[in-house]
Amino acid sequence: MSRTGPARAEAERLLAGAASLGLELDGDGASALLSYLDLVYRWNPSAGLTRVARADAVRLHLLDSLSLAAHIDTSGPLVDLGSGGGFPGLPLALGLPGLEAELVDSRRRCCSFLVQAVAELGLSDRVRVRELDAGQLAGPYQTVVSRAFLPPPELVSLAAGLLAPGGRLLVMASGKARLRVEDLVENSEGLLAGGGHDLVLPGGDEGRSILVLVRPQ
Repeated sequence: MSRTGPARAEAERLLAGAASLGLELDGDGASALLSYLDLVYRWNPSAGLTRVARADAVRLHLLDSLSLAAHIDTSGPLVDLGSGGGFPGLPLALGLPGLEAELVDSRRRCCSFLVQAVAELGLSDRVRVRELDAGQLAGPYQTVVSRAFLPPPELVSLAAGLLAPGGRLLVMASGKARLRVEDLVENSEGLLAGGGHDLVLPGGDEGRSILVLVRPQ
């Protein structure tokens, strides 16, 4: 990890935050994640990828995305619906080296950025960008993720048909949402409650809930 000064401190915060989430990154992994953030903010004026200040991006973009890692089965592909600037799919691909992923978005500017980011980060062998409406996907996927793409009930309805047997939908919600996985399961077309957990993002006080729904085998 060759970063120095403030950048090195940022990398150290990322490493410590990831470890508190149960994900052990090495220096190269942290460097790749921060290089990705650099790309996001370089493209942001023209592509409109985020409104989060760069100073908060490690916590609110990278660690928020990596909070899903403990629930992901890397034996099958992951799809990130409405990926936008790549959150959470690209941080997960960088943090979980065995993961294959598809980043799906209907907006051309976002997809142009994602294609460039995937190439520059050396992920072209296992990360694919697809410019299309998520409703056109067929699956199956081992894991479906999304962040702020659709309200949770609509996301569950869309994702239910995309999961492979045994596959998981990971629903991200703020701590204020007070969602229950049992409520989502009721209208999920056969998915089962797979648990989940609440957390506070490392380095801040933002509460998060991760709810897991599972397609029966």
